Amino acid sequence: MQDRCKNGATCANFLGGYNCTCAPGWQGTNCDDACKTGFYGQSCAMDCHCDTCHHVTGSCVGSLKCHDGYTIDNGFCTPCTTGFYGQSCAMDCHCDTCHHVTGSCVGSLKCHDGYTIDNGFCTPCKSGFYGQRCSRECHCDTCHHANGSCVMSLQCHAGYRMENGFCTSEVSISPTERPESHCDRYYNALLAVSSVLGVVVAAAIVVFVVYSIRKHRQTAGGTRSNRESSTHTYDDLTQRSTNPGHYDCLQMSNIDQEGRS
Repeated sequence: MQDRCKNGATCANFLGGYNCTCAPGWQGTNCDDACKTGFYGQSCAMDCHCDTCHHVTGSCVGSLKCHDGYTIDNGFCTPCTTGFYGQSCAMDCHCDTCHHVTGSCVGSLKCHDGYTIDNGFCTPCKSGFYGQRCSRECHCDTCHHANGSCVMSLQCHAGYRMENGFCTSEVSISPTERPESHCDRYYNALLAVSSVLGVVVAAAIVVFVVYSIRKHRQTAGGTRSNRESSTHTYDDLTQRSTNPGHYDCLQMSNIDQEGRS
């Protein structure tokens, strides 16, 4: 029974028969048939990606031309590297990850600048638009779909002039200027309100400080007047006590008044 399994196959005997497990590249009851064209490897289950490949290893035989989505590498046809697809892997992929054969987007539907998603593929912007998601308008007859530069046309639309291959607005706009958006208007209004509130608060603080200073001065003035009045009274008393003649007159006046009573 063992002799019936060919080309390195493993034979398993059982009552009334046998079974051959073929080596890679072979098939059939006795493993004496090579894989059909286009297949190779274990159980002939692997696809060949060149015109003719070895039925065991899958290496290209005779022709080094690979199918679309594959490129030759040490005698084998291997899938395109990331960023490329198609025949000879010569076509650029315009999404983050694309299928190496068809170029359709895989996993991510975000396209590179100058392209927009269409049925799972990143296609160039339509005429008149360019840039990220094809959202920017072109201002010359024909512009590059990615950067907006004028292509085979030096004629700009009304209100624009040619400058270094681009149609720029005739109104001079600094690089930092841009159209005011809804968010900008909200921010500017909030900033204006904040400024007014700041001025009001500052004015209130100034008024309070001025009032406090005046109040303090009035209080200090009243205290000073009281002190001066007390000082004058004390001075009068001092003068009277230090004037003997005046003191004697006071005593005589008092005695006179007592005698009359």
